[in-house]
Amino acid sequence: MTFEDDLKRADKYEQGLMQYAEYIEDVKEIKDVRDIKKFQDKDIDFIILYKDGGFKLIEIKVDFFTTENFILETISNVSYNTKGCILKSMSHEIWYFFPRLDKLYILNTKKLKDWIYKYKGKLTRCGDNAKGILIRRPEIWNDVKYKVKRIHLK
Repeated sequence: MTFEDDLKRADKYEQGLMQYAEYIEDVKEIKDVRDIKKFQDKDIDFIILYKDGGFKLIEIKVDFFTTENFILETISNVSYNTKGCILKSMSHEIWYFFPRLDKLYILNTKKLKDWIYKYKGKLTRCGDNAKGILIRRPEIWNDVKYKVKRIHLK
């Protein structure tokens, strides 16, 4: 399966997560910015606008595996040594969704990046030409303090 195939397969879950976000308390509007280049360059998928005028920038990751792992892409292209989406993202939160588990992990991007920069382990292949950290979710809990929501998206 190619990167493009994965994007197509994940699209319906990204749409579902944006609809889910509409029901968060005090949300005024959700802006889908996935097709806007300036947001693509910052790895931001949607923006939550709150009734009080505040906002939150969200990056979505969809993972179809059922393991206890996160795969955190740190190099998007080994040949060019380009930053992976996790390190490049200018989002406030990364929403990491596992459709087969019906679980959404909400990670603070800054805390996650801080953890990654301290990580001393081995990188693993995680895509066509990408590398990243394969880590059991509980192993980063103390540093990242992510939230877990059980949601079912069709």
